[in-house]
Amino acid sequence: MEPKKEKLKMKIDMALIKSSNIKRHYDTKHKSFAGNFPLGSDLRKSKIASLLSSYSSSTQIISRSMTEQEKCGEASLRISWTLAKHMKPFTDADVVRECFLEAGNALFENKKDVVETIRRIPLSASTSTRNTHVLAEEIHCDLKRQLNNTNYYALAMDESCDVTDTAQLIIFVRYLDKTREIFVEEILALLPLLGRTRGEDMIKAVMDYFEKDELDLKKLLSVTTDGAPAMVGSKKGLVHLLRSNERCNENLISYHCIIHQTVLCCKLNHNFERIMQEVMKIVNFLRAKSSLQHRELKSFLEEVDAQYDDLLLHNNVRWLSKGCVLERFFSILEHLKTYLFNSDQTSANAYLSFLNEKENIAVIAFLTDTFKHFNDLNLKLQGKGKLGDSVRPGILVLINDADWELYGELEYELKDNDEIMFISTLHGG
Repeated sequence: MEPKKEKLKMKIDMALIKSSNIKRHYDTKHKSFAGNFPLGSDLRKSKIASLLSSYSSSTQIISRSMTEQEKCGEASLRISWTLAKHMKPFTDADVVRECFLEAGNALFENKKDVVETIRRIPLSASTSTRNTHVLAEEIHCDLKRQLNNTNYYALAMDESCDVTDTAQLIIFVRYLDKTREIFVEEILALLPLLGRTRGEDMIKAVMDYFEKDELDLKKLLSVTTDGAPAMVGSKKGLVHLLRSNERCNENLISYHCIIHQTVLCCKLNHNFERIMQEVMKIVNFLRAKSSLQHRELKSFLEEVDAQYDDLLLHNNVRWLSKGCVLERFFSILEHLKTYLFNSDQTSANAYLSFLNEKENIAVIAFLTDTFKHFNDLNLKLQGKGKLGDSVRPGILVLINDADWELYGELEYELKDNDEIMFISTLHGG
């Protein structure tokens, strides 16, 4: 038999089988239908119309239920996204649901279906965790797609320890988004370094990540680091190992982060360091020696209506700490001297003698002004969208080791013994 005739016979047989099955079902399950609703009668037409209406209503209920479920899922994702942007814990999702229900009961008292829809939004802590993971994966996949489409990109890397003493290598990426025609800065990866933190260890973690995510290292133009030996070492530094790898761009450019450079500029010489340490001793004596003395100091500063009612403690780990401590200390210096004068402790007399020396006060004023400029520059360099063209050179003018702004700038008349100093600086903004 020819193939076309064979296919036609098979289709006819299948049609006969289907029609016979339907006829058998009708004769078995709906035998009384023909008697109760004669063929061609109005009663039969109305019954068929009723059955069709019932079928259409049931399918609409299913469709509406699926649509509401999808909308509830979308609402759950949007809430998780908002909580993640504001760095709120996953358990706050339950609080959001409770707020929604209270607001729904107040605003839609006569519309119970609205409140029931809110109640069906999945907002448990575990659901919020899963939603955040899904959103993070989607954002990361989108970032990888854009990196594969762009021509070049640049990286910024820094290694630090978290609260569990686990070394983490954080990688930021900067690239040109062709669609929006703007530069984009995003965090690319956070790679744990479970062993040592040498250049060899970091290059292994970086290469494994880029190989796993199938990112082209030939597009890498530059790497910005903190200038540590493990990063920029001439033989075993991360940048050198990247240049030496055949999968990478051999003309890779290395930059030293300008914010880290400003921190290095804050290193003090022996004389300035001695004054700085003495100031920190005074702060610790007043602020942290005893809780009673701290309370007395705060009460005294409030009583004399000082500019600040407390001192700040210095922390080497926190950036800008020295400048903030010095600024507050120098602003209420005269009140602090009065408090030390009234104190009957031996250490207070020694600290008061230190603060009564003009040379020490001049150095403290100089350090306060200098660190203020460093802090202002540091803050202006931080954040997204900061390009090299936002940093401009400037001149810091010092008169007798103090900022000339304290002398009224151009209104000040120079004297014979005045010492003028011009320092080249950078200004952000």
